[in-house]
Amino acid sequence: MSPSRSEKYIVLHNPISNEGHLDSWHVLFIKMLAQAGFKIIALTSDPVAIRKKLRDGEQTKAEAFGQEVIVLGAAPVGLLQKLTRRLAHYLTKSLDGLLGRPKRRVTHLEPFILGLQLNALLVRYPKKIGLVLNMYMDAYDPAPEQWQHFRLKTDVPLAGVCITPQSGCSEGYYGLSWYRGTFFLDETWRDAYQAKFTEKYFEYLPDITDTRLPKTPSALLQQILAFSQGRKIVFMGGSIGKQKNLTRWHQAIAASDREQWCFVQVGRINRNNLTEDDEKSLQRLATQPLANLFVHDGYLEDEGIFNEIISHSSVIFAVYRDFNRSSNMLSKAAHFEKPILVSTQGVMGERVQRYKIGLCVNPDMAQDIVNGLPALEQIPNLQENFRLYRDDFSLAVVQAKLVHLIDHCLSTKG
Repeated sequence: MSPSRSEKYIVLHNPISNEGHLDSWHVLFIKMLAQAGFKIIALTSDPVAIRKKLRDGEQTKAEAFGQEVIVLGAAPVGLLQKLTRRLAHYLTKSLDGLLGRPKRRVTHLEPFILGLQLNALLVRYPKKIGLVLNMYMDAYDPAPEQWQHFRLKTDVPLAGVCITPQSGCSEGYYGLSWYRGTFFLDETWRDAYQAKFTEKYFEYLPDITDTRLPKTPSALLQQILAFSQGRKIVFMGGSIGKQKNLTRWHQAIAASDREQWCFVQVGRINRNNLTEDDEKSLQRLATQPLANLFVHDGYLEDEGIFNEIISHSSVIFAVYRDFNRSSNMLSKAAHFEKPILVSTQGVMGERVQRYKIGLCVNPDMAQDIVNGLPALEQIPNLQENFRLYRDDFSLAVVQAKLVHLIDHCLSTKG
């Protein structure tokens, strides 16, 4: 073990909690790096939830790491700082309109806030931070002008995970001398960025997942099993936005054999992020319910229950719309050995075809989805295919890549 691993803390910063799989990834990263000998500060907007997740399960108990893991809440933003941020946002928006610039994504966080949170941490732990690894860099506004005045009190190396890079975008943080490198979940992005930013470090990170199961059956699982009445369960879950293809999901359910199949949807519906067709389909569903559809509209804090439902399903539905990036649903499919139905588009389609752990269908054709369900049962050598996928998308592989990037960043001068 490198001496530097025991000298300073690695800050694992998750800027968004209670959304998708970011919290479960936070816990996995904490566990992997602590096992590798690093001291960790986990910075999160929901420290209570992270502490609870770390206590769940013998392998992830925070107390097993002694004093080497500290969980902290991100510093709150003061009233004056909030007013300043809003004024700056209004002025930037007005200037963009005058200059004819494209509208920015309203979901972006502001680098200004990141700077406040990290500087508060650097004051609290002076000379004790070795590296900050932000787990969702693409959540921040990438515009170069947003990063021009980004400053940290000390030149601590900064690195990040980028889940959905924007094609043709020159992210402003690459202009920071102390920003050292990025993990991508799609290997094709790594080479393109390395060629563009030769002084930075880029690596591909397999899209892993939390696979824990609860010790006792959950009440939600009992409801689902009672609803299924022995029928095969088709599972669709996660954050339910426009990418989940709700319209085709509903159409496929209506066209399926209700005596053979039942459909289970688990996850909070993001009603601010749906297509017009999705909204209309939900409105129809309110007055004309589908008898073979079970819906749990809410975020599951315990991913073990999410996994438990998958383990009792026959098929995973992931025929997403306009979704070109990776998804950890593939890793869940491989771990629980459930064939997965995906779109022909993007990284998911390519990986399913390469590893043969499911089938690809046209995301705009509901009948293709219906036809794909029984066809999944005919895929040869499924168990071996799942094993090969698990080998390539394992915690051990990710841990080695994390350690390599951190060691590289710690040893490289800005």
